Amino acid sequence: MYPLINLIGLTAGMTCFLITMLFVSREIKHDNWNPNKKDIHIFLAHMESRTTYPACPAILIKHFAKYENAVLDYMLMRHHGFNLIANDKETVYGHGVKVTPNFFSFFPFPMKYGDPTTALTDTTQLVISTMIADSLFGQQNPIGKKVILSNQKEHVISGVFNRHDSPSHIKYDILIPMVEPADTNWGNFNYRAYLHIAKETDPVQLAACLKQHHVSVGSAVMEKTMERFAELFSFSFELRPLEEVYLYCNENRNFNVVLILSILSIIILCISAINFINLSIANASLRAKEVAVRKTLGGSKRAIIVQFLLEVSIICLIALCIALSLTELILPHFVKLWETRLSVWEIFEQLPIVMTMLILLLLVAGFLPAIYLSNFKPMEVLKGKFVRSKRGHLLQKGNILFQFTLSSVFIISALVIRAQLNYMYTKDTGFTKDQLMMIPVTDLEQVESKRNKYKQFFKEKDYITETSSIRWAPGTGLGHSSISHTHYGEKKLDSDIHFVDQHFFPILDIPIKYGRNFVLADTLYDECYSDVIVNQTLVDKFDMKDPVGQTIELWGGTRIIVGVVPDFYKHGFEHKIQPTVFAISNKEAAVIFLKLTGGDIANKVKEIKAFWTQEIEIGVPFYHRFMEEDYAKLFERHERLHIMILALSIIMIVLSLLGLVAIAIHTIRQRYQEIAIRKAIGASDYELLHTLLKEFVIISLIALFLSFPIAYYFCSWWLGGFAYHIQMPLVPYLIASITVLSLVLFIAWFQARKALHIDIVRFLKFE
Repeated sequence: MYPLINLIGLTAGMTCFLITMLFVSREIKHDNWNPNKKDIHIFLAHMESRTTYPACPAILIKHFAKYENAVLDYMLMRHHGFNLIANDKETVYGHGVKVTPNFFSFFPFPMKYGDPTTALTDTTQLVISTMIADSLFGQQNPIGKKVILSNQKEHVISGVFNRHDSPSHIKYDILIPMVEPADTNWGNFNYRAYLHIAKETDPVQLAACLKQHHVSVGSAVMEKTMERFAELFSFSFELRPLEEVYLYCNENRNFNVVLILSILSIIILCISAINFINLSIANASLRAKEVAVRKTLGGSKRAIIVQFLLEVSIICLIALCIALSLTELILPHFVKLWETRLSVWEIFEQLPIVMTMLILLLLVAGFLPAIYLSNFKPMEVLKGKFVRSKRGHLLQKGNILFQFTLSSVFIISALVIRAQLNYMYTKDTGFTKDQLMMIPVTDLEQVESKRNKYKQFFKEKDYITETSSIRWAPGTGLGHSSISHTHYGEKKLDSDIHFVDQHFFPILDIPIKYGRNFVLADTLYDECYSDVIVNQTLVDKFDMKDPVGQTIELWGGTRIIVGVVPDFYKHGFEHKIQPTVFAISNKEAAVIFLKLTGGDIANKVKEIKAFWTQEIEIGVPFYHRFMEEDYAKLFERHERLHIMILALSIIMIVLSLLGLVAIAIHTIRQRYQEIAIRKAIGASDYELLHTLLKEFVIISLIALFLSFPIAYYFCSWWLGGFAYHIQMPLVPYLIASITVLSLVLFIAWFQARKALHIDIVRFLKFE
């Protein structure tokens, strides 16, 4: 039984370690393949009381680079959205970005076709990823082929690059040339900039110089005082090296995920090694006579240690082979969960880590028990006086304590994460998402020219109760918005600016708390900035007593507040609700909203699709999303983390229980003689059970006592990543306590019950 439990434990630990090692190695590879990863820095702007944004004015970098030798080169990038790209036969979607011609000198992705030095020198050119190329052209060389983007502009394929085998924070599949951006606005933070700086340059000092340059030159160009300009654009600048961007500058907190999973996998491996030590020591009494006989016949201590290490090596190698097979079976599910690209063959790239793991296992799980076994005294063992040392007994109890402490921490953590996820799923977000269909617009001009046509079609359908044409969809990543300073008297705030139409609030069931909604006619019009609607947070921040009719200053102009809406969680629960200004516009709408009613949604979508592809965007693949499903994606990574911790909790508990079963059997067997004596002098079954179970209960209570502060610290740290979260619940701690105590008591009780039926004469005949 002991070798089987050892094999199961080591296999589980190795499997968890191998899968996590593959994932972590993939994550930390992001941009590390870039030869200039230490010299290329991303430009970051910190806004007051907000997260950090990789954004800057294009004119600042262009202007500064002309005068400062610290910047060797720079590359600008601007998001181009979700693009439709088509040839004469196929049409696919891909994420596009506009870049300056030197993109590949900053990100030298391997080129399958084309020359990276000339592929982006003309605005009629286009570079695509291998994924897009395979979808449109199969295995053909697409260089020189013509394609049409969603803006109906024709481009010539000038290059195909492979980004999938070179992990990077750059996730775009379509590169659109951007030759010398014409934007000269010093306050337009619409570009992403990468700077190749000289090795001797201090990034902190350079960021300070950029800030000073932005204020001094920008204020002069915009004819404002330096104080006023600094007030309008009160950002602080930072330069981060490329090797840190993916792990540390990403809103998804990739470093936290890598850190948590790495720690958990190492803990599981340690638990496996601890189990091995426990079971080896527990098995010592069964092998004591073997060791004693070998020593009596002249066997050396060194030979016994070598023999045991060889046995452990064989078990470890068998466990590794099984773990590799399990990894191959589990890896596809793991890849699907984390939406990454992993292969079991990548383990051989990490061979030094795997070999280090095996050596450490041999040293920890093999050497300690080998020393313990080799120290038996032959004469005492052969006389039948073999007794475990107090040190060995304490080691076993300490290992059990460690295992169940960590098991309790895992259980509590999984339950707290689940409670937070339930809170986010059930919390009223302040707007309705049910059966709200979204159609991203791919050809703005074509759709706008047929506005009346699709409005009339939607109006005739009784299952469509409301429609809206907007530039931005809350919590979905569709559309675009802006961030700017808003002034009220002497006060200033960084506010979100969203362009909507008069149907936006009704279709989302957002009530007008004070004042009125927009009342412009349902026709095509440009932006109207004179009337705005604001949220409650902006009113509270400005301490407005009667907001309707008040004026605020935005983008250098005066705006009148005509309405106030309640706060709603437009970006989920990780970020605080920001002061928000809604201006009206239905021109260049990025998203069409449709509010559907009733059942049979599939057929309704089918009818809408037929109309849209035949009458509005002719020949364009129909693409739609539902807000409820899209909004739920905000919580995906937390769901993944919960699934991982829950799975590892189950594995850890099973390993701990397997170890406990073996140790309970061994511990109680060691006390058979004591039990026989107690029964002989009249001890009752209750008294015997109390004696046998007391030790296990005490260990469990100590484990729970130790686990509570550890779990509280970890859960508090995790919950601290949310602007809106639950209070630390007591229920997970109670469930963990009941679970651990129940399992320990059941296993110990089951083994103790067997001990009550032993043959007293057998164990007392030599006394």
